Amino acid sequence: MNKLVLIFCVFFFVNGSLFSQCYEPFRNDGISFYNKADYLKALNCFMAAKRCPDKPANHDLDKRIADCNTKLNAPVTSSKETTPKKTQVSPAEKKEEPKNEPPKSDRAACYVPLFKAAQISFLSKNFSEAKDLYNEARKCYDLPADNGLALWIKMCDDEIAFQNCIKNSYTPFYTKGNDLLNKENFEKAKELFFTAKQSECKPDHSDVDAKIDICEQKIKEKRFNTLLQDTIKFTLWGKEGIFMGYVQYGKPNGKGIFLFTKDQSLKSIETHFINGEPVGSIHCVFNNQDEFIGTLKEDDFENGTYKYANGEVYKGSFIQRIPNGEGTITYSNGNIYTGNIVNGKKEGVGKLIVHSENYIPNTQGAKIYDGNWLANQKWGFGKCFDEQGTLIHDGVFTNDFPEKDYPNRVMRIPFTWVKVPAGSFTMGCTFSRDCTDKDRPARVVTLSEFHISDKEVTVAQYRAFCEATGRSVPQKPSWGWEEDNPIVNITWNDAVAFCQWNNCRLPTEAEWEYAAQGALEPRTKLYSGSNELREVAYFKDNSQRTRTVAKRKPNELLIYDMSGNVSEWVQDWHGNYPQISQQDPKGPSSGFEKVVRGGNWHSDEIECRVTYRGTCEPNLYTNYIGFRVVRNW
Repeated sequence: MNKLVLIFCVFFFVNGSLFSQCYEPFRNDGISFYNKADYLKALNCFMAAKRCPDKPANHDLDKRIADCNTKLNAPVTSSKETTPKKTQVSPAEKKEEPKNEPPKSDRAACYVPLFKAAQISFLSKNFSEAKDLYNEARKCYDLPADNGLALWIKMCDDEIAFQNCIKNSYTPFYTKGNDLLNKENFEKAKELFFTAKQSECKPDHSDVDAKIDICEQKIKEKRFNTLLQDTIKFTLWGKEGIFMGYVQYGKPNGKGIFLFTKDQSLKSIETHFINGEPVGSIHCVFNNQDEFIGTLKEDDFENGTYKYANGEVYKGSFIQRIPNGEGTITYSNGNIYTGNIVNGKKEGVGKLIVHSENYIPNTQGAKIYDGNWLANQKWGFGKCFDEQGTLIHDGVFTNDFPEKDYPNRVMRIPFTWVKVPAGSFTMGCTFSRDCTDKDRPARVVTLSEFHISDKEVTVAQYRAFCEATGRSVPQKPSWGWEEDNPIVNITWNDAVAFCQWNNCRLPTEAEWEYAAQGALEPRTKLYSGSNELREVAYFKDNSQRTRTVAKRKPNELLIYDMSGNVSEWVQDWHGNYPQISQQDPKGPSSGFEKVVRGGNWHSDEIECRVTYRGTCEPNLYTNYIGFRVVRNW
């Protein structure tokens, strides 16, 4: 018989509920408990069996109930009395009334009022008083046989034990938790409420779960309003990401790092935040591995250092994240520029110091340039110095070049020079010739005197340059290197580096065409030196590769291969011809492609004409482009 059966017994006794086919189970269990001397449980089961609808007419339950009451109603001493009371016995055991007591009819009945008073105390949860009243009722002469007082006393004992349990294992933690909750120590209050919840006993209507919920909510609110180290999802500058750092009011507040999760350019920003906005100095990293360290103005840079992935570093002011204003550029090769910047380019007054083995571009032998710039090129008045600080040039620069070259500088590789006299000529394609749109309009150009090499720079000459400077020889063409063939597979930058080392320069586009036309009147020939291309050029009809220089007929100035063998780099950026006359033009100040003049072994007849213009990016090379050089004396 488990506890559930006992509960059923009490239920039947108290409420009189009826079930079919319940007599035998309850009677048998009652006999079992009686044999084990557990008379209270036995009594409950017999009382339950008596109320079963399937009990037989000749049942023995009354006798068994009386036997249980006899066993249970032993003499009990009241806690309020010091002398034993007379033991109450069942009617079956009473032989006769004691001689010194009046007859039953003369004595007042006491069971019913005591039992009612006990019930009122029980329902008022005054279980100790109810127990005392139940015990007094057990002493009454009018105690009914099926009184069930033992069960009520047991229930009082259980309730008293339950209250003591609450008092000792629940109430202390609950009370202390309430005290700490009122003092806003929510974390500790939650721990105490949780301990009270784990108690084996707690009031039927305990609100400990609600108290725990209150503490958790207060902890969240306190955490939300307190500066804490945290990781949250956030949106910065309209871009989604994750913030790791100090958080308050659900936003970055304090030092932290924001990782951009859906931006192809920005990677992270590390700074101090106030109410979700970055302030003060920042460290910004881009997905191309550029870095910026400095100050911020809204979502733009203001002042700081920008480290490019290629090793270049700019330190100065910015507009829309682009260097603008005073600043310093430290290049990856060690060169340093200090001066004005406009849209990321050197423009205005600035100073360039070259720390590598190279010289300043287009200023032979110079290590320092201090002067004016325009779109990254030297433009206007400026001075150049060598590495000992000796002044090399003091004058005007245009398009990165000095207005006047250095007439007395020693050349490392000798050339045969052809003097081209000053004069004017019609540059560009006239309507008497077949033209392309790039070759027009024709206009009058006047040039100062210059000297140009009679041959294209050869493999042997360029190899000497590479050996002297430690540069690598270019990739050889499919036919291999032949020392007296023109050099190929070099970029425009390679050609400029050769000129700087050898104290010469590339011809301008106007100088090249003036020399190719022969610089003599009348200049009506289609090719340089002839109207018959085979006489003066190696081109696709008579060659499949480069050939030895100066083996075809020269032009009127005794200059070779200007209409064939290899096309030649010139100084100018490509641009449309102006429609006005010009004096010593240098071409556009900037561009994307450099001009290439003259035909080559791969060209057709049109490409070999002296007015034809080709183009190529300055960092590209092919096996049909070389160069020749110019010098001013």
